[in-house]
Amino acid sequence: DYIYYKVAKTYHKWDRKKGITGIFAVTLMQTILTAHLVFIPIRLVYPVSILSNYSNEIKFILVGIGVIFFIVNYRLYNNQYHKIKKRYENESHSFVKGFLVILALLAPLISILIFAVHLKPL
Repeated sequence: DYIYYKVAKTYHKWDRKKGITGIFAVTLMQTILTAHLVFIPIRLVYPVSILSNYSNEIKFILVGIGVIFFIVNYRLYNNQYHKIKKRYENESHSFVKGFLVILALLAPLISILIFAVHLKPL
């Protein structure tokens, strides 16, 4: 909830109470992290030459996972910004927590780079 709140708060002028940007941010994080949990072990077992034959299926699975996460997050967070805001509006250490949210948002993207660099084709 907190990551959604911080992203939705940042983009509140554009999104208003729906907080769609926060929903997309949470969905993107969940999708990338889930993909890592599923596909890194598979990639460690199978070489790229075999996995490349299934690239279209893998893309379809990732898009499906993303759509499922978006639907769940949309139902969970749509028009809930003000309700969640009340929970966090008197928070302490908001700068530190905001910095941690930025790190949480960047972590999946950094992990993609690390994955791409260190797991070269076999």
